[in-house]
Amino acid sequence: MKLDPAKVEWIVRRRERGESNRVVASAMKISERRVQEIFSEYRRTGEIPRLMKPGRRMVQDTEEERDEVKGFYAKYRGNALSLERGMERELGTHIPHNRVHRMLKGMGLAGDEPKKRARRKWVHYEREFSNSLWHGDWTLLEGKGWLAGWSPTWTTPHAS
Repeated sequence: MKLDPAKVEWIVRRRERGESNRVVASAMKISERRVQEIFSEYRRTGEIPRLMKPGRRMVQDTEEERDEVKGFYAKYRGNALSLERGMERELGTHIPHNRVHRMLKGMGLAGDEPKKRARRKWVHYEREFSNSLWHGDWTLLEGKGWLAGWSPTWTTPHAS
């Protein structure tokens, strides 16, 4: 999130002084549309808009769901993904594996595995410019000789 409450207030004050959306947006490095949305909200309510936390709201687990997960884990001792699929198959209940994992962690039945969070090796081959990296491979075709092929990699740079 680029904006904080002080920046939102600054945007509103500048717009009240008559500065254009373009100038304010450029100064804050946000879109003109976002400046319009903030100022429109201010004019509609008369108060400086409060920013909400970005992203989807987390769904709270119910006691019933926790009991289902705990019982299923006791019976099958699987990971979150296998429990999700098993509960859907046997009970007809769908609880996403991310929530199942969160519940298992809360019960002390699962933990984080730092090695699984490691950056994947393929990221090493990303390049900023297309055509800056080519990949080659070869194989022996029985009775025909060697076949070699070259192709550019088409990846985009990752955000740092």
